[in-house]
Amino acid sequence: MLAPTGRTGYFERVTVPASPECLSEELLGAWVSGRLPAPELARVEAHVAGCAVCLSRVGEAARQDRDAEVSEAQAPAAPVLGSWSDVEAWASRPSASEPREPSSTRPVLPQRLTERYEMRELIAQGGMGEVYRGVDLETGRAVAVKRLKPGRGPADTELLARFEREGEILRRLDHPNIVKMLAIVPGAGDEQHSIVMEYVPGGSLRRELVRHSVLPPVEALLLTLEVAEALAQAHSCQVIHRDVKPENVLLADDGAVRLSDFGLARIGERSFTAPGTVLGTVAYLSPEVLWGHDVDERTDLWSLGVMLFEMLSGVRPFQASSPGATLTAILQQPVPELSDYCSAASPELAQLSRQLLQKERQQRMSSAAEVSSAIESILESLVTDADA
Repeated sequence: MLAPTGRTGYFERVTVPASPECLSEELLGAWVSGRLPAPELARVEAHVAGCAVCLSRVGEAARQDRDAEVSEAQAPAAPVLGSWSDVEAWASRPSASEPREPSSTRPVLPQRLTERYEMRELIAQGGMGEVYRGVDLETGRAVAVKRLKPGRGPADTELLARFEREGEILRRLDHPNIVKMLAIVPGAGDEQHSIVMEYVPGGSLRRELVRHSVLPPVEALLLTLEVAEALAQAHSCQVIHRDVKPENVLLADDGAVRLSDFGLARIGERSFTAPGTVLGTVAYLSPEVLWGHDVDERTDLWSLGVMLFEMLSGVRPFQASSPGATLTAILQQPVPELSDYCSAASPELAQLSRQLLQKERQQRMSSAAEVSSAIESILESLVTDADA
């Protein structure tokens, strides 16, 4: 059980009702403010990504906090829920009211990784590993270092295989919209396997959606176009991402997209999981994945369609109160019309949404290149209409 974080009460202003399966205020507060212990992190992230109620509670609290006018004298010492700009800085500060992991369980920073890279700050934790902000000592540029958690059990053997596969995939892929791998450092002795990548400072698309709820059509289309181009490159190398979602779309300082986290990806016909195994975040999984069928490029396009719908409407096309109910909705409920949720959607944009979210993949758009072409056509028409 988690110890109290001292940051409760974030959800008192939020009217979205919670179900018995929803997470507590304390747990959600710890997740957002970066204080969640590593063993709990993967479980909470998976629940929030698949639970419409918890995601709505987080987003509504963030928007209310953003809009609240608090005088400097009354401002709380800790960032309230949704104050994303201060989360990382706050998470690195010591707190007397919260237990800290024993120093023996964590590396002492800064720490060298080979003679070239130095890790300086823990910025993210997940079920598979930890990510540190660091620096390339030769160039002075910031880097991100993803390190596999140590372990010896059968599950850890599978994680190592996925981690090594991610490094192999990133080595193959070279595209401006895919996070760039700089080095792979194999584990030796007590050292953990590590992947050194470019550091993308702009945060994730999820953070943008929490801040703004919906994005203007042009912005949403431009983001989708860049993800589609990243997927086209991956698919040309026989790589299926299998986990396309806002959390894995990173934004550079200039707003450009970097598709990240290829830990669940498949290379060609090679699979590291048993037949019928469901991997990924339920809310973004295609019907064929949930049925346990083989996947192809069109599986990533479904997930891209879910993301586009969410960016434009503020809700996912199949939104339910729990992961189980979401799974049922994807398999059984009809695909909603984007125009019913987004009044700004043009007929062409609504048609694109329908084509991406066809439950029968034979009727879905067939390639990421086709998606890119359709988006470019829609953007041209929007620009023409604006100039008229």
